[in-house]
Amino acid sequence: MKKFPELKKKYQKAREEINTKVGVPGKSIKDIEPVKVIVTGIVFFDIFEEGGHGNGSAKENAIEIHPVTVIKVSE
Repeated sequence: MKKFPELKKKYQKAREEINTKVGVPGKSIKDIEPVKVIVTGIVFFDIFEEGGHGNGSAKENAIEIHPVTVIKVSE
């Protein structure tokens, strides 16, 4: 992140948005009420492989969003 200080600021702001409006993540996994969010970032097309890919890719089209630069909870 040293090379991209503006991205670091955007990541921090996105994390603050989620922490404030959804809650700070706990130490264990638990279900929460669904929350609609608007995600802004760079679309990345991965190589589609039948049967799945790594974590984060859409199973239907291999699209990922990274880096995520803005997350806004939809009111």
